[in-house]
Amino acid sequence: MGQEANDQTKFWQAVTQAIASQTGTDPGNIMMVSKGITCNFDAATNDANGQIVDLGNTIPPWSLTWNGITNNNFFGMYQSWLDEISLPPQPGTSTTDLDAIRQKIVNYQNATQQLVKEEYKNYISNYCVNASADGMTCTTWIPGYSEKTFQTYLQTYLQSTDYQEKVANLNEIYGDDLAGLQEQYDALAEKVYGPDYRELAEAKSAVQKADPRNPNNRFPNKKAQNQYQIQVDEDGAVIWQPRYTLQQGETVADFKSWLSTAQTAANNGNDPEVTVELSNSTQTNNSSSWQFSFNATIPIEDVFMVGVQGSGSQSKVDMSKYDFKATVTYQSIKNISLGPASTWYDSSMIEKYKNYAGFDKSSPFVDTSGKPRVWGPQGIFNVRIASVIVAYQPWIKMEFSNWSDTETHTTWSEKVDVSILNIIHLGSESASGKSDQVQYTSTDTGFELKDNSGKPQIIALVLETLNYP
Repeated sequence: MGQEANDQTKFWQAVTQAIASQTGTDPGNIMMVSKGITCNFDAATNDANGQIVDLGNTIPPWSLTWNGITNNNFFGMYQSWLDEISLPPQPGTSTTDLDAIRQKIVNYQNATQQLVKEEYKNYISNYCVNASADGMTCTTWIPGYSEKTFQTYLQTYLQSTDYQEKVANLNEIYGDDLAGLQEQYDALAEKVYGPDYRELAEAKSAVQKADPRNPNNRFPNKKAQNQYQIQVDEDGAVIWQPRYTLQQGETVADFKSWLSTAQTAANNGNDPEVTVELSNSTQTNNSSSWQFSFNATIPIEDVFMVGVQGSGSQSKVDMSKYDFKATVTYQSIKNISLGPASTWYDSSMIEKYKNYAGFDKSSPFVDTSGKPRVWGPQGIFNVRIASVIVAYQPWIKMEFSNWSDTETHTTWSEKVDVSILNIIHLGSESASGKSDQVQYTSTDTGFELKDNSGKPQIIALVLETLNYP
């Protein structure tokens, strides 16, 4: 690794260690957030729930920093992983009768899914301006309607007389309702697969109850549904999502109290809780305890750069040319635990089946050579966001030995969406590329930037690395 890459390593470590020290967190599990994300836990209930769900359901790429993008969702990965786990039959047993019942269950589930597809097609025909030739997708909805509003409508439709009559017809075709068929299967499967079957079946059943798109869920009331799912606002529609919550005793009331205290401290000019100084002389910690280690699997910039965004573009300045000092402060920071509800997420399954390798060749959990790719840097179900670190009023002071001659003197100007090394971010770029939420002050030796939004920012994630190392 070259000297410039070592620069990036040492700056990243300095920031994470300062944050970890203040919050009592293991710095090796911290992933910095490289874009401006406002924490809305103090918003209206459904809006706050929505952000908690979005964060809890995120599997960020295995890296030093997170840019807000994810390719996988935690609920979907957990559900798919559980579904693929199967147990070998006990010696001297036969699966013939089980297979017959299982086929009935599959056919029944396919039939209910088809009913939902048909209703979605009807919904599109009524509320879509531009639909696909097969009538199953919509590119332009009538104002007020969307795929999200269909999810709200679907909850009502599943309780309708029309749907219940169609389900009753399926019960006649298959000789029982879905719950009855599953009971038949479970009773026989426990004899065939042994004592571990019941526990695995209960875990699979629980995650199915948390799936808002499962038309076979039957909840006696909204309170029962709330045990597994939670309502959120998305694109103007109130929809159900798998339940994620604040955890470890954290509450929205606690968050609001912390925010109020932080705002008062900032208004009174109190000293910040966290101060970090970065310069050319910052030292590197070569500890091997970092989960997200500095190696070829991690995307690292070739040089230490300062990025300034504005008007949709980004400028980068090679800081290795200059002697500089950056002082970073946070008025207050808070570590907030969150995660999936224990009603549907069973962490003991992660431990018990961590070495499971019986995936089908077409499974997303195996690579092209057929080897499992579940855990670790190359896995697709490898981390869980255990908490988020939220900061109030970040502030940055940059000082240069030859400020008037640096390219930053002209590049930075008063652009106000600032990202340093994808570690520290101030401001959220507006459509015009300008923002009044960051105060820019020019000094004789550089400049200062202070977040004046009054909103707390999510600056880092604390991750649980599943079954790794």
